[in-house]
Amino acid sequence: MPVTDGHDASELLKADSSLRDIPIPVRLSCYVMCTEKPEMTRFQTECVFPIMCTEKEELSMNMKTFVVCVALMLSVLTSADAEVTIQMVCSEYPPFEFTDENGTVTGFSVELLRAILNKLEMKERLGVYPWKRAYSMALGEKNTLIFSTTRHPKRESLFHWVGPIISRATYLYKLRTRTDIHVTRLEEAKAWQVGAVRGFASEKALADAGFEIDKNLQNVARPIQNVRKLFAGRIDLAASEEFPMLYYVKKLGHQPDEVVRAMSLEFVGDFYYAFNINTDKNFVERFRNAFDKVRAEGIYDEIMAKYTR
Repeated sequence: MPVTDGHDASELLKADSSLRDIPIPVRLSCYVMCTEKPEMTRFQTECVFPIMCTEKEELSMNMKTFVVCVALMLSVLTSADAEVTIQMVCSEYPPFEFTDENGTVTGFSVELLRAILNKLEMKERLGVYPWKRAYSMALGEKNTLIFSTTRHPKRESLFHWVGPIISRATYLYKLRTRTDIHVTRLEEAKAWQVGAVRGFASEKALADAGFEIDKNLQNVARPIQNVRKLFAGRIDLAASEEFPMLYYVKKLGHQPDEVVRAMSLEFVGDFYYAFNINTDKNFVERFRNAFDKVRAEGIYDEIMAKYTR
């Protein structure tokens, strides 16, 4: 039997009396204003119910049916509204996330995030903080997303992970003129002053390998400080990925060929979006699906081309 709108059901009964005392599937459409999500000015849901009509009863929208429909609709809205509460945090880390000369937060990971949010029809709520503070917020505050974050075995159970944003490799860099530095193992690197960014996975990995702060490990708040110290001769080696290292070398007025890789740090993982462990799992899954769509549709590659060509 075809499904009919509520206001057409009575006409259907009049036209064919054989339909009396037979359940008629009726589609009920409900609309509501969503005050918690202004961009959704109206929200519609449709519920189909078998409504029994007899000769003694005129078909009407039963109040109980209406209440059930609205309850179902509000349960969907509750899920959608959870998006609005997601707090997004990052730090200055070109070319992945940084503030440009116009004061706009941009970068590969930021543009990728915006493409994902567009799929989710969700507004951006992004704040830029020093990495250590951003990481602390993501660890302690529900519904917080931090990026770009290294997925490391010791962090695995601390977050819900979506990605990878990009596969990465971290190196110890030295100035090309430092021909006196020859290292192939971390034990050899301990004889030199090594710089790392406070709170980064590379700093933790170096500390776990036996490097000691103020002895052979110097940490800084921002990546550009690490590169500046390398050129000033205050450190001998600097831990960094290739993208950020070359970006800051040029930003400080130097040439990319003035620095070279001394050795690889193979223990550092890939970059991911990381959600506080108490973030709603259903939302995390929706975010993951949107991420996958962005990759499948070629949007990821389009964004990548802007930073690699």
